[in-house]
Amino acid sequence: MDKSDLILEKLDTMDKKIKRIDTNVQRMENDIKRMDKDIKRIDANVQRMENDIQRMDNDIKRIDANVQRMDNDIKRIDANVQRMDNDIKRMDKDIKRIDANVQRMDNDIKRMDKDIKRIDANVQRMDMDINCIKLTIENEVHTNIMRIAEGHLDLSRKLNEATKTNNEYEILTVKVNVLESDMKEIKQKIS
Repeated sequence: MDKSDLILEKLDTMDKKIKRIDTNVQRMENDIKRMDKDIKRIDANVQRMENDIQRMDNDIKRIDANVQRMDNDIKRIDANVQRMDNDIKRMDKDIKRIDANVQRMDNDIKRMDKDIKRIDANVQRMDMDINCIKLTIENEVHTNIMRIAEGHLDLSRKLNEATKTNNEYEILTVKVNVLESDMKEIKQKIS
């Protein structure tokens, strides 16, 4: 598996993680909407309780005539308080679950950030390697091939003369090209 396949695989993995995060965010939004409904229901219950308390205050003034009605109101208030207590417990569980989801998302984002930085470093290193290969091909290989081809054009000359002078010239030219490439690479690393 080459580097580009690894990068594609990591990008695919990151895509999946982003989709999972989107799903978690959607779930969190749904939980928040549900909590909002619960809060509105609690507000309505609180408003009802305030009305009941006001009625209870009036009922106390008329205690002799309204004792039975006051008992029923107290039972209804107890039921509302019980319902509110259950709603508060459910909201507390929802908040803990949301907090765990946010923590998990934060960890996923941190992991993704590290992966992106590592991929970016790999891409930069690959760019440098590609540039070095291009420079080597342009400056050394291409030039050396041209020189060797030029040296072999004149095949009518005696083999001893062509070999003696051209071999030394070609060897020196190849060495100069290699040294020039090495110098360019050193300059590139320094800058």
